[in-house]
Amino acid sequence: MLSIVSDVDVAVLAVDGCFDSGLSAVVDVLATANALRSEVSAPPTAFTVTIVGLKKHVRTGNGLTVNPVLATKMAQFPDLLVMPALGVKTPMEIVDTVRGHAALDLIRDSHTNGTELAGACT
Repeated sequence: MLSIVSDVDVAVLAVDGCFDSGLSAVVDVLATANALRSEVSAPPTAFTVTIVGLKKHVRTGNGLTVNPVLATKMAQFPDLLVMPALGVKTPMEIVDTVRGHAALDLIRDSHTNGTELAGACT
């Protein structure tokens, strides 16, 4: 019996101040994995990747402007939510940035609804 598995729906969360390389590396790696699927005898499931955010325009740590899909406009919760690294360097900066961050509700709600969570951290 042939089992058909749909694509893995991956949302990559872009927030103000995220590392440019953290955001782009996640997207690039998943796109490369998709492109190379045909090179293996038993291709893994493809990724459908969407950059999501809490607002229409996100400014990365080095000033790149990203226009993500609004998380509130997602038709359903993704299979996987990836959070790229923040553009901060010290443990205290990380704690101060994350504490009370607007994305915490999205992360919690996604996980509560079955979404796996991943971090592409420094």
